Amino acid sequence: VDVSGRTALHYACWNEGESLSAEDLSVVRYLVETVGLSVHTQTEHGSTPLHLAARVTERNTDLIRYLVESQEADLHATDEEGRTPLYVAFNHHGRKHNAKYILSKMESIDAKVLSVAWDFGTPWRFIQSAGKKYASGQNHASGQSQSEQLTTSPIHTLMNYPLPSTEAFKECIEHFPLSSLSMLDNHGRIPIHVLLASSNPRLNAPSMVVRLLELEPRSALARDPSTGLHPYEAAALLVGTNPQEYNTNSEGLSAVYKLFRGDPAHFIRARRLVGCGIGCGEASSCREEIPKNGSVAVASSISPGRSHGSDDPPSKKQKIDE
Repeated sequence: VDVSGRTALHYACWNEGESLSAEDLSVVRYLVETVGLSVHTQTEHGSTPLHLAARVTERNTDLIRYLVESQEADLHATDEEGRTPLYVAFNHHGRKHNAKYILSKMESIDAKVLSVAWDFGTPWRFIQSAGKKYASGQNHASGQSQSEQLTTSPIHTLMNYPLPSTEAFKECIEHFPLSSLSMLDNHGRIPIHVLLASSNPRLNAPSMVVRLLELEPRSALARDPSTGLHPYEAAALLVGTNPQEYNTNSEGLSAVYKLFRGDPAHFIRARRLVGCGIGCGEASSCREEIPKNGSVAVASSISPGRSHGSDDPPSKKQKIDE
């Protein structure tokens, strides 16, 4: 063991950052099986042999497979900075082949790994797999795991992920069908409600609001059953809490304007709907004049009155585009 706590096995697995040959791998086997060096020994900085092997030049999976499958190296071991071997594989010049193998052997991953996966142009299929592994390790207050929520309300779930940027959130949304933007979570909310109620500036950024409205314009009309606020009202709160983005930024002002155009009273008057309970002076019912492709969620939230039906949150299975 040297002064930094590295054993001969650490050095053999590191191999000066170069891929190991069959002969090099036999040296590793000798050190483990004959000399008796442990694959769990950590340096003074907390690195295991697997941490070092994960950093080695691409296509070094034979060594990693030996450490993991034959010697049961700890996939969740963390160094002094809280990094797992998988994080190291991603972060060290994007060792994607090494990372792909390690990920396949893990049941769950932490937030650090999920965040760093976007930094090296990782293919979406791989990122999606990482997202599922992260979800499997998270539990929701309702008792439903995030892996289950990823199936029933995928966009809502992804919006709670610790993604590194607004662009990462956008990328996620672009890979799901448009119908996902009208799904309801356990609280009867659609994705724009989760976005506007979030305190994460990477999520509630103006460009995210605009993109959601471009993909599903009707979401601007749906009231959040958890807060009782329509999107334009929630946007007004963002102007106060995040003035740098929503009050002085042209993109922010554009997002707020788009949401204010979603004021239900404006929507109803523009379409000459009557009997809507907003004091328009008409006597007949407006229910039949709601567009045929309107939703239960939208129809029940376009007026503060009861003339459009109950204000109770829609059932879990209802969608905007039903």
